[in-house]
Amino acid sequence: MKKFNIIKYINTVLVAMLLMLASNSAHAGWYYVTNSWVSNGTGYFNLQANDCNYYTTVQCVDPNKALPPNGHWYYDSGNYFYPENSYYQTAYGTPIDCGPTCSAPSYTYHITASACGQNNGSVVVDGYGGGASNHYYAFSGGNYDGPYDTYTFYNLSPGYWTFYISSDPHNSSCETSLTVYVPEEDCGPSCSAPSYNYDVTDADCGQDNGSVHVNAYGGGTDHHYYAFSGGTYDGPYDTYNFYNLSPGYWTFYISSNPHEPSCETSLTVYVSGGDAPNVNAGSNKTI
Repeated sequence: MKKFNIIKYINTVLVAMLLMLASNSAHAGWYYVTNSWVSNGTGYFNLQANDCNYYTTVQCVDPNKALPPNGHWYYDSGNYFYPENSYYQTAYGTPIDCGPTCSAPSYTYHITASACGQNNGSVVVDGYGGGASNHYYAFSGGNYDGPYDTYTFYNLSPGYWTFYISSDPHNSSCETSLTVYVPEEDCGPSCSAPSYNYDVTDADCGQDNGSVHVNAYGGGTDHHYYAFSGGTYDGPYDTYNFYNLSPGYWTFYISSNPHEPSCETSLTVYVSGGDAPNVNAGSNKTI
C-alpha cells in the first residue's frame, strides 16, 4: 500500500510539472476532441484547434486511462496534449500551430486640436477588419485597452502622438501603429493696439522742418514700432520722432507687433507752417 501511494504521489508531481511546462510553452493552446477510437490495442483521438479549422490525430500515452469523450478539452504543451480532466488519456502529438487567426487592422481617425495653452486635444480611432469586430487600443509604451468598436484618446497636449491598434494583443502580427500630430488652436494675438501721447513742433515759415514726437505705451509690450502712413515700420523704440515734416496733415501708425493688424493704431496730426512776418511800411513807403 505504501509503495502504491509513493508511485501515485510521484505521478501526481510529474503531471503537475508537465502542466507547468505546458502553461509556459510558446505553442500552448486549447483543443477539443472530435473523435476517439482504439486500433490494435492503442487508443487514438482527433483534436481540433479552438481558434482555427485545424485537425490532428494523437496517440494515447496512458494505457490505464479512458479515451476522452467528444468535446473534451486538451491543452497543447508543445510535446504532449494534456486533458482538462486527468481521468482521461494524455497523448503524444506534434504541436498544433495554426498561426494567428487575425491580421493587422485598418483604421480611420479624427483629431480634435488642443485649446490654446491646454492639454485637452483628442483623437478618435475606429479600427476595423483584421479578423475582429472590435479592437484593442493603446498609447505607445502603454497597455492595450479593449476590445472596443472605437476608441478616444483624451487629454492630449499639442505635438506628435503614436497609438497602437490590435485585433489580438497577444499576436504582434495583428497590430498596427498610427502617428498623428495634435495641433494647438490659434491663441490669437498676444498684443493689442497701444495708447500714445504726442507733441507737434510746427514748421518754420516756408520750411519743411516740422516734427512730431510720439510716445506709445501699453498694448502688451514696452517698446513699439512706428511708421509713416504707407511706409515701413521702424523699431521697436521707447519713443519716436517724425522729422522734416512740411506743413499739413500727417498720419502715422504705431504698433505693438507689426505682424498683427489688430495690434496697431493710427494718429493724424496737423503741422502748421508758421505765421508770415507782420510788416508795416513807413510814411515814406520804406521799410
